[in-house]
Amino acid sequence: MCDFSLLSEARDFNALEEIIVRLVERLVIRFLGAYLRHLDTKLMRERPPGLRHVGVKTRRLTTRFGDITILRRCYVEQESGRYRYLLDESLGLACRERFTRGLKARAVDEASRQSFRRSAAALGGKASHSSVHNWTWQVGAAFRREVEHRRRQVFGLGRAVEGLARRVAAAFCEADGVVIRLQRAAGKVIEAKLAIIHEGWERLHPSSREYRLKGKLVYASLQGPSPFWESLSVLAGRRWDLSAVKVIAGDGAEWVKQGVGYFPGAVYQLCRFHLARKIRECLGGLGPAFGRVWAARSDPERLIESATEAAARAADPEAKERARELLGYLVANRDGLADYRTRVDIPGVELRGLGAVESNIDKLVSARMRKRGMSWTVEGAANMLAVLTLRVNGWLDAAIDAVWGSSRTAEPTPRRPAAPRPGSQPGLMPIHMPALDRTRPVTKALRALTEVAWPF
Repeated sequence: MCDFSLLSEARDFNALEEIIVRLVERLVIRFLGAYLRHLDTKLMRERPPGLRHVGVKTRRLTTRFGDITILRRCYVEQESGRYRYLLDESLGLACRERFTRGLKARAVDEASRQSFRRSAAALGGKASHSSVHNWTWQVGAAFRREVEHRRRQVFGLGRAVEGLARRVAAAFCEADGVVIRLQRAAGKVIEAKLAIIHEGWERLHPSSREYRLKGKLVYASLQGPSPFWESLSVLAGRRWDLSAVKVIAGDGAEWVKQGVGYFPGAVYQLCRFHLARKIRECLGGLGPAFGRVWAARSDPERLIESATEAAARAADPEAKERARELLGYLVANRDGLADYRTRVDIPGVELRGLGAVESNIDKLVSARMRKRGMSWTVEGAANMLAVLTLRVNGWLDAAIDAVWGSSRTAEPTPRRPAAPRPGSQPGLMPIHMPALDRTRPVTKALRALTEVAWPF
């Protein structure tokens, strides 16, 4: 048993709490060790025929509660000579893996919220910050590969998007970019693209004046415009019918406008927040001109006329240049100046102003990737954006299962060549199955057996 006399050493409540945590961890490790010994004995008694017990091997694991050294029995298959550890197979422990799935899952979740060093400290020193870094990159890279694979399946091979494709009254898309500082790269900065698709708004509770987004899907990436929108449409197409997206809102960037081509029936909306900010930046010190343009911002034609008049009347060269900059911005976004609520009719849906992407960028990307002194490699930034996408969508735990799932069992190394099967021809190995290239139902079933189960 643990020595509870240690509690008397606590000088304050925080010290008492730390001592209790250490005591609980010791108790859990002892209980876990006892259970594993019992399970190993049970597996020995119930082992299938053809397995011969050849000894006991030690294995050290680092868990969420600390290090544990376990003893498990080793067996050899009499027919093939393959060595097996039934305890490892029963628990889904990968061969030569020291850290448990639970510890790595917590490390990746912590790393999506704070620096790698602080994440390692939050684990109580059970893993180094470089290990946390590597695990996070593994999950992010795996998600990126999966998204790219599905994008190529749809836009490269012409396969249909597989998913529920629920029909909803309407969905709304907002997109924006944020600059991230780079290290060890040709450029100093790179733009991360972020988009949100949601089904509208709902009150926090029936009498609340505050709203939240309903059915939100978030995607962040460093991809170019076309791959970004293709990837987003593949992810969205597994959840909704893409024709449900009625509006695509953004700050006027050309890559945002390209998204309209991926959602049939959607209209472009210039974000009201960015429009107001642009007016203040360009005409903030021009007095009457600013007032006229500001008052006309809800009327596209009058807004452009007021901006044209402000550019013509400005006497100062610098003020004239700023007014012309505003006029060019308005003309370039003429199609999105009118409020989408005057252009889209969606019965039964309460339409509200757009602009949720700004707060999501602050909460998601800026809070983790743009703090003072932070800089990233291109690969590192892409992987972290992938992990942030997984976390905010609630996919992180399932993605970790896909990377280090409990279904992965130990793969022992054979000590002597396996005996050939009756009727087999040595030296021949199949390298291709044409049946997997077809689209028959049986082919889909076979392909599903070889694919990792991702949560989206």
